[in-house]
Amino acid sequence: MPTFRRSTHSASAFYTCLLLVPLAAGACGQGQIGESTHELDAVEVVPQAGTTPTPVLANKELFVTDLSVVTDPKYVKFTKISETSTSNAGAWSFGRLVENIAATRNSSSVSQFVLNWLKLWEVDQTVNAQTVLGRPTVRTLIIDPWKVSSGCTGMDSACVLDMSRAPFRLEAIAYRPDLRRVPTSTSPGHAGQGRFVFSALGPSGAVLPFSVIFEYLLPISERAGILQWANAYHLLGRLPLGSIYNASLAWLTQKFSGRGAMTGRPNASALSQLRSNENALSPVWELREFVIAADGKMLFQDTVKNEPAAVHNGTALLGEYVDEFEASVLNDTASIPDTYKGVPFLAGSALVPFRLLWNVRGTNSAANKRLALSTCSGCHLSETATLFLHVMPAEVRAKLSRLPPPTVRTPAVLSAFLQSELSGPRILDYQVLLATPLPSIQDGPGKDHADDADDDDDDDDDD
Repeated sequence: MPTFRRSTHSASAFYTCLLLVPLAAGACGQGQIGESTHELDAVEVVPQAGTTPTPVLANKELFVTDLSVVTDPKYVKFTKISETSTSNAGAWSFGRLVENIAATRNSSSVSQFVLNWLKLWEVDQTVNAQTVLGRPTVRTLIIDPWKVSSGCTGMDSACVLDMSRAPFRLEAIAYRPDLRRVPTSTSPGHAGQGRFVFSALGPSGAVLPFSVIFEYLLPISERAGILQWANAYHLLGRLPLGSIYNASLAWLTQKFSGRGAMTGRPNASALSQLRSNENALSPVWELREFVIAADGKMLFQDTVKNEPAAVHNGTALLGEYVDEFEASVLNDTASIPDTYKGVPFLAGSALVPFRLLWNVRGTNSAANKRLALSTCSGCHLSETATLFLHVMPAEVRAKLSRLPPPTVRTPAVLSAFLQSELSGPRILDYQVLLATPLPSIQDGPGKDHADDADDDDDDDDDD
């Protein structure tokens, strides 16, 4: 198992304790948890060649849905803090995450930042020369009820949304080390992704079939940072669920979701993209992707990575693309370009009709299957036998299955595909990473759209 030694930097008292002292009951008291803003490289990782890591607990380290975590009021209830505060209070609330990706924590500015994002659904959008049809029901389901609960009755521009009343409920917190990229001469690399999965709530507070996922890069300053993140998450598996676990996870997630987490990016935010997956606004399920504008003033709708525009499904052009890049498609390194042969090719959104099947003319079945699985639409339906959501609130599952709604909240249900990923390739890659000597660390096996665009995404979505 990797061992640890103190570096020349200081660290959170609690995490220093965890990393230097074998965990025992009471070894690291809750009172030692600080609001540290120091970097994760406060602890140097020294892997032991040929050793085997302790078992990985995916439900504590890789994908957390336990209600004792995602309903902890200390972290999911929004609390207003100052512009420069590093407090973890409300760290997992929708309002705090939005504050941290916006240019400022000024309440009026944050409100307009969120409203402008939601209003992108109200009217048609042009993305990669394609028209993405508006879904104006967002006004009656989300915008206006939130305005009313915030005490707003006038124009949007005069409204200050109350972030403590944000109609979004936390469902899961995820760590994706399989998406890691080692630093190169042209890229700083990152340690994978950290994610927060939310469900939207309707006017009455009912859970809607509407997921929103914040996806962040895990910042590093050197290759060792990949192991530092991995070991920090692995230590969470040694903690019992409860207040100490939650405080430790909050301390860790603050390192990527907090303000100023990644300099050199819009608003110094580590957010890679914000994604949605819903059929609450229109009968056909649709996935959209949003990124922070270069000037930091707004979120804008971007292309959905590795998704050919639906108009090309079954066409000769899609067949020509796969024929030309068949080897890359089969080994999962293909990147759907914005345009192909002069035609807009990458999708502005991913529509997922119930009977969706990707059809690629003139290619072998293996290439057809691989391309279909790499798309967001295929991954959320036919190619993985998933019913649209990989993280499904019990309330939505009951509705889709025509079952009585649950009387009490239960944890979100993970799709069979996501469960197989977590119990198979992802956990195996994580265990190998934990036992890998520093010089031997390689890119993770997860599909990373940093190779396609400026940042990153993956082909097996978690929303």
